[in-house]
Amino acid sequence: PINLWAGLGLFAVYYLNTMSWTVLSAILEKRRLQSAGRLTTMEMPTGLIEGAETILFYSAFYLLPGYLAYLFGFMTILVLYTALQRIWWAYRHLQ
Repeated sequence: PINLWAGLGLFAVYYLNTMSWTVLSAILEKRRLQSAGRLTTMEMPTGLIEGAETILFYSAFYLLPGYLAYLFGFMTILVLYTALQRIWWAYRHLQ
């Protein structure tokens, strides 16, 4: 049961993170903000958890199944932090 709840928490912050950069990307596209070095090709600011980190975590999920709830929890915190980073970036740069 703990793995299920930890997995659901991770899924929830994945959704929050996806919404944060999707909405931000749409706003940036509408405003046509281009800033060399600060935005990725998807028109979003970089964050703590991106592609390589996600691959490392998913590898750990398979290699360390006994720690799955802890890994899910840690990844949840990091993805939530990433979403908050992007929301904070948007707040500071889009006023």
